[in-house]
Amino acid sequence: MSHQLADREIPRHLWRAAGGFALAHVVLLFIGLSQQSPASLSDGSQGVEDAYGDANLTAMFIGGTIEALGFLCLLVATVFVARAIGRRHEGGRWAAQTGLMAGVGYVAATFATGFPAGAAAAYGARHGLEFETVFAINNIRNFAYFLSLMPHARHKCSHSSPRAGATLRSPGSSESA
Repeated sequence: MSHQLADREIPRHLWRAAGGFALAHVVLLFIGLSQQSPASLSDGSQGVEDAYGDANLTAMFIGGTIEALGFLCLLVATVFVARAIGRRHEGGRWAAQTGLMAGVGYVAATFATGFPAGAAAAYGARHGLEFETVFAINNIRNFAYFLSLMPHARHKCSHSSPRAGATLRSPGSSESA
């Protein structure tokens, strides 16, 4: 990466767009989750039956779709943050790329295991699958969530470490983080 690119200020409209995507992620996540009734690991098979037995599948699947759109917004914001930090030092670039890959891993784990297992558990519960089996399928979703937190935490750490050589400068600021 050339020093000319590292010294160039990121345009204000890109900061605003990235902030909008980050905010959209949070808002869409809450909207999507409000339409779902997921059961947690500690609820047991009775909790799964209570959550999914009489659930409105249409509302749950629409909520899941809205939540998925929120995760796509997170991808855009993650790419921006990775491009915005680590522009001056090799260590910062390394941390930024690690954070980008961890963020992508978090979203990929959610899409690959969390969403399908949750949808399969809800669908199975509404279509006569035994609740012990629904509980097992739902636990795939729960454990996928737990495991996805590892790259998510790495993503957050790499974007908040001033020792990694990260340089976040918004337009009009003269200081580096």
